Amino acid sequence: MRHEAQWTSPAPFWDAHPDASNPPGAAVRQPAILRFAADSFMDDFHRTLDADPAKLPEFAAEFETWEGPGVSSAGVRPSDRSTTSLQRKLMRLRTNADRKLEMFGLNSASGPSAVGVLDQPALGTATVVPRRLKLYQPAHQRFYLVAANLVCGVAGLPDRTINAARQERVRFVIRRIRFSRASDGSVTRTEYGFVPSGNGGAWLKVDQPGQSLAPKEEMLPLFSVNFVDGAAHRRRVMAGLIPVGRRETYVGGAEAVPPPSPPTVVPAADLIEPGAPPPPVDPRIVLLSTKVIEPWKALVLRTFRAAAVVRDFNATVGSAPAGAVTNPTFLVRENRASLQAGSWYVLLDFATFLRDHVNDVWQALTGDGPTTLSDPKRQALVTAITNTRLPSSLLPPSSGRLDTEPDLLAPTAYVPPQPALPTIEVKATLKDALVAVLPLAESLESATNSFDRLAPAPEWPRFLFPLADADKAGTFVAVEPAATPPASLPPAPDGSVEIVRRISALRALVADALPPISTHAVPDLPIAAEAVMAPDEMAVFVVRCVFERPECAPLHPPLLSAPSRDFEMASFFDPDAPARPIRIALPVDTSLAGFRRAPKNTAFMISDVLCGQINRAKKLGFIDLVLSVLPWPFHKDLPAGGTKACADQLGMICSLSIPIITICALILLIIIVTLLDVIFGWLPYLIFCFPLPKFSAKPPKELTS
Repeated sequence: MRHEAQWTSPAPFWDAHPDASNPPGAAVRQPAILRFAADSFMDDFHRTLDADPAKLPEFAAEFETWEGPGVSSAGVRPSDRSTTSLQRKLMRLRTNADRKLEMFGLNSASGPSAVGVLDQPALGTATVVPRRLKLYQPAHQRFYLVAANLVCGVAGLPDRTINAARQERVRFVIRRIRFSRASDGSVTRTEYGFVPSGNGGAWLKVDQPGQSLAPKEEMLPLFSVNFVDGAAHRRRVMAGLIPVGRRETYVGGAEAVPPPSPPTVVPAADLIEPGAPPPPVDPRIVLLSTKVIEPWKALVLRTFRAAAVVRDFNATVGSAPAGAVTNPTFLVRENRASLQAGSWYVLLDFATFLRDHVNDVWQALTGDGPTTLSDPKRQALVTAITNTRLPSSLLPPSSGRLDTEPDLLAPTAYVPPQPALPTIEVKATLKDALVAVLPLAESLESATNSFDRLAPAPEWPRFLFPLADADKAGTFVAVEPAATPPASLPPAPDGSVEIVRRISALRALVADALPPISTHAVPDLPIAAEAVMAPDEMAVFVVRCVFERPECAPLHPPLLSAPSRDFEMASFFDPDAPARPIRIALPVDTSLAGFRRAPKNTAFMISDVLCGQINRAKKLGFIDLVLSVLPWPFHKDLPAGGTKACADQLGMICSLSIPIITICALILLIIIVTLLDVIFGWLPYLIFCFPLPKFSAKPPKELTS
């Protein structure tokens, strides 16, 4: 006779519900979530079922915080010696007898129970307002198991046998819950199944959450544990570890669009239902934004802010006495050199992107292909790049070569006399700059020294095309792409915003010109570009157990249990999370004699470029840094000149001692926090130090007779 299988809560939980004999009861049909607060949680789980299954409900998870931890569960102590099955049976009978006597207010007359109980005092006894269950991570020393029983729907609810020969198996799924309020005030719950993928996974809406699974939904394993209950009945409980440590994967998943049914032919325009999430971001657009568009915008905004600083400086020193330094020499020179170097790298990345992903556009720019393209979108991109020109104030007066630069590109007049500037070419259009920079890719990628306009190293290009610049008067100019921003945007409040909008419009032209299928390898999307389902909502989850019978499908589809309690997953830095005990042992003997014994077994590798930067920083003092930002008459320029790599050595390897570095880091932390405490006053909430009596760095001297 075949009986219908059903999912219920674990058998030890049935005594706590008045409807235990009624399987459709909500409390009995709901899987239980067990909480363990020790790394030996699996041993505790097995030991409890083996010695005293009635204590399993005491492990039921409840909301807790580090301020009010949950009541410690009464775990069963491990046996002092190995026991036989007969001895374990007698121990269980003794435990059941003691429990029945305690129910009537009586005590066992024969001494202590054979099974010791670890009765720890409750740490949190205050009344707490009920809140949604929150599961913490293993790093917080919390572990959670979902537990349920698979039974037959007959009197007594006997366990359903799993026939592995017929590929029957039990697993569980994690579902995400979203709530929506209807116009009549009712709240609707919608379940989403998690579908893993190469870049994480996505959440797919499940239309019948209690009866079906999402296509390719993630299934997590359940294991079975046999035990004997208080009535000497052999039972089996199914349990599985809830992977709270994967919280970021679950919370960061996007909402997936359900795939169409294979037999149905639907027009492409009708595949996206109203309200469906937007299509995924093209990784090529993300690559373009990361390499070209956003760095270009950063150069423009940096120059705009630098020009404002120069204007403020000039206004501040307007009444300075004759002969005083009235121009920020170092700021203008260093900012101009770094802007030109940054412009070269942006141009190089842009040229590389066009060559790899829109090759016909690149062929049209270089003249190796047709100058007029049949695709109007790609032709629009070619026209925009060709018409993007350097501002007239940055162009030389007549020819395309400069012996004496105009004001914006020349060193300022108050710099000490310098040799004549090397002859260098200025490119007039973005097209010419892109074509000229790509052959210099190897030289730019291997550059080690900073760019100095007065004496440029051979590794730097012999042409200029600054994407933005500012002169000694604080005049801001920048290259404006020949791309029109959307007409729906409000008027730009200043010139920098208008240029930034044009740069974004250029990105839109590149996106329209990209072929449907990528022609070159692209990196995976960064986490910041990945879509997230409902980022403004608290992620709420449930667990459902699944009983699969593949050979019986489709007459017997997967059997899903009722949902567990709603719960959240705490982040790693959740302020409510319990704190795992951590003890960091610092060196005990910190005297000079103790330090000299510390092994120097940690090495830092310093390249020649970093060596040059360190040498330059060594020449600067704290007073120099302060004076460089003060106005006249206290202002003092930092030493001019770019950073050059160490020419006399390939690099350095510095050998250090970890104990000494640990102490230095602790002292530095205390200094910084103490300084900030003067302003914020939160030091007492960060560091606590307790006295430790009779703890000395030096060992006690031996007593002599």
